[in-house]
Amino acid sequence: MLLDLSNNSLVGTVPTSLGNFTSLIFLNLGGNKLSGEIPNELEGAEHLSYLDLTSNQFNGSFPSFIRKLQILGILKLGCNRFGGRIPKYIGDLQYLHILVLESNSFNDSIPQEINKLEKLQYLDLLGNKLSGYVPGRLNGLKMMRTQPLDGNILGYDISSMYTRAELDMVSKGLLQQHEVVRTSSSSGSVQVEAP
Repeated sequence: MLLDLSNNSLVGTVPTSLGNFTSLIFLNLGGNKLSGEIPNELEGAEHLSYLDLTSNQFNGSFPSFIRKLQILGILKLGCNRFGGRIPKYIGDLQYLHILVLESNSFNDSIPQEINKLEKLQYLDLLGNKLSGYVPGRLNGLKMMRTQPLDGNILGYDISSMYTRAELDMVSKGLLQQHEVVRTSSSSGSVQVEAP
């Protein structure tokens, strides 16, 4: 079951009854005016693979029910008022490909356990209050170091000399391939974009 209520003007809190939707695999509440803490009853929707709560007014700590969502592939909590530490159990979400926590008030250090997210391809921690060291140079994020062979939508090939990002999109039945390459040298930085 898919539930997309994004980009409306919904107000209030997330109803606890959403946790009764045990066949829910996609939940998008982004771009509303929802507030309060996310209810732990959402752990009942344990088959969620996509959860987008961006651009609301949610507060509290990192929602604890997320640790029960073991097949979660995309988690977007950006542009809210969440605070506190990013929990260590984030590393237990082995299927996570996209993690967006930007523009919140998460603090302390990035947990070392984030290195266990071998399938992670996109990580956004911009605009928080994080401090301390970057854990282990993020060596465990294998999909961010190599271009995936399985045709996933996001692929990165990163070295000390250049960075390349590729995006394949299908729009109105047409495949569009985009590639951005940034090279760094002692004489400066060059960016090339190829459609």
